Parts: sequence; C-alpha cells; structure tokens
Amino acid sequence: MCAAAAAEPLFSNCSTNPAVPALAPATSSESGVIAPPGHLWSEVARQGAYANLFAGFSCHGDLNSAPTAAFRFADDFTVTAAFGWRVSRAALYAYVPGRGSTVAPIASVNVRIWNGPPGATGSMIVFGDTITNRLVRCTDTAMYRVFNTTPLPYAAATDTNRPIWEVSVDLLNVYLAPGHYWIDWQMQAVDADAPVFCPPATIAGQRSAPNANSLQFRPASLGGAWSPVLDAGKPEPLAPDVPQDFAFRLEGEVFSVACPADFNGDGGVDGADIEAFFTAWSMSDVTADTNLDGGVDGADVEAFFVVWQRGGC
Repeated sequence: MCAAAAAEPLFSNCSTNPAVPALAPATSSESGVIAPPGHLWSEVARQGAYANLFAGFSCHGDLNSAPTAAFRFADDFTVTAAFGWRVSRAALYAYVPGRGSTVAPIASVNVRIWNGPPGATGSMIVFGDTITNRLVRCTDTAMYRVFNTTPLPYAAATDTNRPIWEVSVDLLNVYLAPGHYWIDWQMQAVDADAPVFCPPATIAGQRSAPNANSLQFRPASLGGAWSPVLDAGKPEPLAPDVPQDFAFRLEGEVFSVACPADFNGDGGVDGADIEAFFTAWSMSDVTADTNLDGGVDGADVEAFFVVWQRGGC
C-alpha cells in the first residue's frame, strides 16, 4: 500500500496544536495513579460532579458474530487557508479492548470527505468511498484509555486494556478549497469479530468540547441513520447527556496559489487552463508542481486533472 507523502500538520480537532490529538494525556490519573513507564493515561473526562460514561464509541464495520453491527463516525473541520489545502493524510485514533500495544490491531479503514453533514440534503462526497482500504500504518501512541477514576458515585481503576493507536490513512493529496467539510470513517480489526472503539476528543475538566457535533451511523437494528453522538454521563440518571467530538488530525500542505485548476488565472476553469498547465509543465516550471512535492513530473499531471475535472476551486 502506498504511503502518504511527507506533510505538515494542518488541523487537530479540539486541540490547539495541529500536531497533537485531543486525548488529554497525563502521567497521573485523577486518583493519583502513575502511568506505567513510558506511557500516559488518557482518562475519560469529568466536569464537576459528573463524569462521562464511555471510554470510546463503536466505529467498526460488520462483525462475523453480528452481521448487522456496522458503525461509522463523522466529524467536521474547516479549511481556513485562503487558497485551500492539499490533504495527504488523516490520523484517526482507536483501540481494540484486550489487544496489547505490540501488534497493530486494525486491518482496514475506509474514509469519505463530504461538503456537508453526511446524508443531509445537498451534501456531496468530494473524496473517498466505503470500500477502499486506505490504511497506511498503525502507531502505538503510548497512551492507555481509562475510565474516570474519581468516585461518581463509584471510581474506576486504571488498567492497560485499551492501548490507543494512531491509525494513519492516505487521502491521496486531495485538494480542498476553503470551506466547511465533514470526514467520516469506519474501521475493521485484524480479528474480524473484534469491535473497534474510537475515543472522543477529551479535554481535562470538560465533558464536552465547545460546539461538539459529531455523528454516528448506526446499524439497521439501531435505526440505520446518522445521529448525534451523546455521552449519558455518570452518576446515572442524574448526569445530563452531552454531545461529543472525536480526536482526529489532518496533514498536508497549504496551497500558495488561488486555484490550482484555474492555471491561467482568468477566473474560469476550461481548456485554456490545460494548455497553460502543459506549457509550464513541459518547461519544468515550478508553477506546474501542483502536488507540491518539490518536483515537476507525471504526478503533477494527475494532481492537476483531479481538481480540473471537479471544476476547480
């Protein structure tokens, strides 16, 4: 499988640092237990008298033991750069309960990017599908996901049953113009009948990230539709339900030209742009480096036509 090109961090959902996932890593649990050497806890969030109930949410495809159990997640992000992003990779986060941190537990990931909420009227898929495996690699984050360890009314003990993996997926240097997008994904474990869970974005002292609005697609037995991801909280039933977001990161490059498909800069995307592109490309002009890999070659032709065929920017 082809690996994504080297890239810079562009975005990390609910994190102030685009290179760091929002998983609230800490050397000590809220109850004072020190994490194992070389590792950190990612503890389920608590806010005042209430803590979240779930360590993660199901994001697996069909399981051999439960053929109707197919889940997906979706969360949104905004391309803020004036000329858009070339997105090469997404980093998702997941754990398979009971699997250690020495052998990667994820076998496949499929991903889509939408220009609006998945399934909503008018929303369209701008990248990806539900079939292609875009997994590049799994990397141990050296974090263990643990339930909240303070009494609410009962405390959970720390454990190492849920090592969190960074799951890298190849987005093929897709060009995204400035705007609001949604990414949705589904994973499958190496053990075909094992569930996969994705931890929600976790911020110390907050049960929910500001403006959290993630969605989960549930199997037919649970309605077969997209619905908001909510955490019921504990102690039950006193704690209010709160919406959740998910930790994910995007990597790639910020575009430095207004529109890669409008190559001649005349405000339209047509055959004249193809002629202008090939003129520059044949002379190895740096402006023809449309995939931004530092060279001018056949890959730039492919990258140019991807955005040109979509109507550009």
